[in-house]
Amino acid sequence: MSADESATAPRAHIWYVDDDDAIVFLVRRRLQRMGFAVVGHTNAREALAALQDPAVVVDLVVTDQNMPAMSGLDFAAAVKALRPTLRVALSSGVVDDTLRQRARAVGVDALIDKGVEVETLFDTIAQLATAGPSVSGGPG
Repeated sequence: MSADESATAPRAHIWYVDDDDAIVFLVRRRLQRMGFAVVGHTNAREALAALQDPAVVVDLVVTDQNMPAMSGLDFAAAVKALRPTLRVALSSGVVDDTLRQRARAVGVDALIDKGVEVETLFDTIAQLATAGPSVSGGPG
């Protein structure tokens, strides 16, 4: 890789899944400014279908817990079944012991409390996305 390529290469590939268009737009924009390649999805089922393509490169999936049609926990479990090494973070406005236990049981790598300051949210995502080898998919 040349110096020019490394200067423009994304830090990591992140998928952000939330049923709220505005949240997806804002999070995607902020993470892109932080140097990440970001794909935003507002439909968990469509995101899961897209992940079935082995050419899709993803380092981290961040999903909201409360979504219509498929909860974040159900989505995370399906992602882990499809790509066991892919890091998955679950974001929720209500993080309690029950959610922690259920998240751990389906293989969620991190639970993000939406009640924290926004900088903490983005710092956590950045740490997860750049935590070492976990690239899932892509040519190879």
